[in-house]
Amino acid sequence: MRILFGSACFLTLLAGCASMPAPRPLDTAGLAAVRNQAVAVTVRPKPGFSVLTPGKAGLAGVGIFVGDDGNRIIAEHHVADPADAIAQALARALHDAQGSQSVAAPIAVDTRDVTQIAAQAKGKARYVIDVETRAWRMSYFPTDWTHYQVPYIAVARLIDADTAGVLAESTCNLAPETNAGAPTYDDLVTNGAAGLKASLAASAATCAARFRRDMFALRDTRPADAAAVPSTSAAEAVVWNGIMACSARNDSGPNAGAYEAKFTVDVRGQAVHAHRRTADVEETLVGEVRGDRLELRGTGNRIADPARSWGLGVIGAFAPDAASYVGKGSMVVGGRPIRACELRMTRA
Repeated sequence: MRILFGSACFLTLLAGCASMPAPRPLDTAGLAAVRNQAVAVTVRPKPGFSVLTPGKAGLAGVGIFVGDDGNRIIAEHHVADPADAIAQALARALHDAQGSQSVAAPIAVDTRDVTQIAAQAKGKARYVIDVETRAWRMSYFPTDWTHYQVPYIAVARLIDADTAGVLAESTCNLAPETNAGAPTYDDLVTNGAAGLKASLAASAATCAARFRRDMFALRDTRPADAAAVPSTSAAEAVVWNGIMACSARNDSGPNAGAYEAKFTVDVRGQAVHAHRRTADVEETLVGEVRGDRLELRGTGNRIADPARSWGLGVIGAFAPDAASYVGKGSMVVGGRPIRACELRMTRA
């Protein structure tokens, strides 16, 4: 199915033609009430993903949105809905700050109605973190038909399952300001849609940071060597040491030199979580051992400016009894690889 739309109006339509909530933070009493309470997250069917291509563009830069192509890319390459990662990040933030207990099983919903969501959570959790992707797509820039952007909009709410009230909410609306360093279509969809996954992972990290700030007045204050491991994991963590070595940037961006950085790595069963935090930068990669391979993907951002974010991804062999690991991949900005990176891990 092919439908003609202008780029700006389509994003509004894709977001559901509904007004986006302004930031409404949880008050002091609300934060205290969440302490040590059970918190669940919602999960929804993946929303439709569309691609705007200029191949059959009409007048005045009006392109063709191809919903079937977008949904095929998402399904074929197993691209995750960023809302799920955002919700889990917010649940971890409340656990770290207020001692809330994350409920392992998410609440499956297909509605925005607060009363229905609260009813489905009743008896499972006192509070519900509801994050919904309102818009995600790929589209060329109106003045640059060879490069693409991946705008993203999400809405998050904290719901009291007992009262069916919304205690806090906010909107995250992300889109690049310029086409500088923007990826091509192939940059986004080749290699298992690695560029698209990295862009969406960066959006998830940025939105999670904004929601923590705007809804809970929380910032990540963990020390540099603390790994943010989900509290729902029952397996005992095995600590590894990690070194990420990245080459010099292949563009003219800031901090262009090659570097090495230390990571703390937790291996819990098949799940692997690598993290580092300094005064300037935070980076997190997560993945799961599948067969004899481990692929780790994640994001990084500047502490002082969470919107300055990038994607990270490495893959390599990882035997069940391995005492070391080498994963090779790249750092990605705007869907375009800008550094070659290698993560070396050894059991501590």
